[in-house]
Amino acid sequence: MKGNNFSGAIGRMNEAMEDLLNVWQETKLYWNDHNSHLFEENYLKPLYNATRQAVESTRMISDTTRKAVQECTRGPFDIE
Repeated sequence: MKGNNFSGAIGRMNEAMEDLLNVWQETKLYWNDHNSHLFEENYLKPLYNATRQAVESTRMISDTTRKAVQECTRGPFDIE
């Protein structure tokens, strides 16, 4: 990530989660028993939720950092 550009990280997190969910859907065609349901409940759903939270937090950090950079680079006579 360069400077305050977090969009690449956000995109990679979203893409990785999407890839995992796609592979999981394919896996469920072959593995669909009690253990697969436990795996989904105990690992995949918490991972999905944690990823969503990480993406949202990263967006907030990105916005805050962008605003801070703008304020720090603004000259004393710049008008908003």
